[in-house]
Amino acid sequence: MTSVSTYSFTQGTGIYSASKAALTAYSKTVAVELAGRKIKVNTVKRGQEAGVLLPSIRLYH
Repeated sequence: MTSVSTYSFTQGTGIYSASKAALTAYSKTVAVELAGRKIKVNTVKRGQEAGVLLPSIRLYH
């Protein structure tokens, strides 16, 4: 499961965001590698949820 934190730049979320970005990159690479064998690779990217960090998260697309 990945996260919208892949695209957020908030103090204190660096390790979490980096791990989610790595998972996104890995899944895209595996999808390309397995496409010839007609194997699809998907991830689930959660949206924002009400919580402590929500007011400080800014997303950049």
